[in-house]
Amino acid sequence: MPVVIEDLKSLTSLRFVAAMMILLVHSLLFFKWNWLPSISPNFIQGVSFFFVLSGFILTHVYSQRPTSFRQFMRARLARIFPVHLAALALVPLIVRADSISFDGPGFLSKWWILAANITLTQSLVPVLAYNFSWNGVAWSISTELFFYLVFPLLLMSLKRTWAVKLLACALLLVAAEVLVVLFAIPAKGTVYEFTAAALVYVSPVMRVFEFCLGMAAYVAWGHVRRWGGSTLIWTLAELAALVMTYLTVVHGQGLLHPLTASFPIVDKWVECCSSSLIFAPTIIIFASARGYLGKVLTTAPCVWLGQISFSLYMVHLIVMKVMFLNIPTWCNEFTVYGMCLLAAAALYHGVEAPARLALTSGMPRNVPVAA
Repeated sequence: MPVVIEDLKSLTSLRFVAAMMILLVHSLLFFKWNWLPSISPNFIQGVSFFFVLSGFILTHVYSQRPTSFRQFMRARLARIFPVHLAALALVPLIVRADSISFDGPGFLSKWWILAANITLTQSLVPVLAYNFSWNGVAWSISTELFFYLVFPLLLMSLKRTWAVKLLACALLLVAAEVLVVLFAIPAKGTVYEFTAAALVYVSPVMRVFEFCLGMAAYVAWGHVRRWGGSTLIWTLAELAALVMTYLTVVHGQGLLHPLTASFPIVDKWVECCSSSLIFAPTIIIFASARGYLGKVLTTAPCVWLGQISFSLYMVHLIVMKVMFLNIPTWCNEFTVYGMCLLAAAALYHGVEAPARLALTSGMPRNVPVAA
């Protein structure tokens, strides 16, 4: 008998919200719409939401349906590689040649960088030219690939060891701070230099805490989901979670910066990752969709937007760049975001969904959409 795993549709829909946070921030790179200055650059922490959610969902699926490491990696690679390669192939085809990649000497040439991008190893090199060339957003799935490799170890005896594992991941930040000081690694520099900022922002070793936090959040949800309460009470909890999430994302870094400014690794982590601490309880509250907001997120249109969110994330920067460079007169909010959504829908229905189905043929199908 196949294992039937609860489909957490509300979390699928929340993926779209996180993707839109990143789209809004990336809009600041190209466009000058009147309302854009009101968008907080801290919305880039939507990436942190993906990392926390990934840890939560993978634990939800694979703690109930144990599988071999080979099958697990097959499913994970089928999830990310088809979209990644399709989006990467678009870059030289439709993006202007002088805007495709950084291009430095030797190991920093665009061809070495392309090789790292194809193999999703660019996040292992803490140099921004590697991390943000070609399809710049792909650095995050390079980091995610590392999480997949260590996930089976993190999952072992998780209910008993989650606190120890979370602490160990946090101590990696402390170790990195010591190394930065000992070797006088600059906090920031050119795109071709090894910097603490690049190390913290892209390195899977520095960001595995967020993934592990999502796994720990799943353990907590196992207790929270047994709580009682009316729909109204859960709706109030959902509203409170959204308000606290917004305030933390927009203002949290500014409040903590005076305390962390003297520690480059910690300060950069606060800037790009600290909202994970509020994302985890928000995911716990919305996972069961017991309030009215959660129920709205389980409706078909919201779930569909969540389903295409990965494709949207992977293709939006390419679409924005092409429109900005080639048809700037068309670049209003409606055409830019409309084209991003159309491209995402085409990529999801034309590549992501059929490729994943083909590559996982013969494997169990009882997997939540949010996975």
